[in-house]
Amino acid sequence: MIMYSFHKFPRLIELLSILIFCFILFGSGMSAAMTISVISDELPQEVNQETLVGYSIEISGIPKQTSILELTTDLSPVSDSPLWTINSDSLMLKNSTPNDPIIRLESTNGFADSLVINVTGYAPRITNSVPYGNVVITTRERQTDYIFYSVKALDANGDSLEKAVTKTFFVAVPSDQELTGRINSLDDPTLRLIAQDLYDKGLIQETIDIVEYGENSNSQLSLILIIVASIVAFVIGVVGALFFVSIKGRNSEKIM
Repeated sequence: MIMYSFHKFPRLIELLSILIFCFILFGSGMSAAMTISVISDELPQEVNQETLVGYSIEISGIPKQTSILELTTDLSPVSDSPLWTINSDSLMLKNSTPNDPIIRLESTNGFADSLVINVTGYAPRITNSVPYGNVVITTRERQTDYIFYSVKALDANGDSLEKAVTKTFFVAVPSDQELTGRINSLDDPTLRLIAQDLYDKGLIQETIDIVEYGENSNSQLSLILIIVASIVAFVIGVVGALFFVSIKGRNSEKIM
């Protein structure tokens, strides 16, 4: 039995040699996934609209085959500061400027193991108020996730080498959060429904008027007042819809 075991050694050594060769052949082309570290304070999950945001990120683990590094953000540039600040003399912008939301970086002698980039900009504005006579209609973007940063490594053909590393945030409107809280706190369910309907149509001042009435009223709304408020909300909603349709029509005519 002992002699039999010794005879197995050459075969075992051969198998180990094959495994080592495969590891060297295939493992040499493998690298750790690209990672992004925030050097400054931790980025928040929620940012108020049009708030100034500034942070620094360190990009490491850049694939060796990377020809272009593509960076994206939803922040808007500040007048006296570039949106992107690249802390490297060996990197160049390709068909982009430091204030573009999407930039592409090239390196003259290959990307370093890590690089630091500073980002400074404003969070998006997601509300837009349009006056129409005595009525102001406020619209909101329905997008939920906005990009702090998204970093993607591309090869010489512009193809992605791996999945982009992305950090997102939610844009909040403080006045809206306060108002929706007041709507939800109304005791009268019918009044709460009317206020929510006005709010959804973008009629903020009218919503505030209804909410203030409900907060200051000790009794429930009369049937007549409920009917009148509902009719007003419906009419204003129709007028607002016609207003936006007319604007869209005029814009289409200008384009043509």
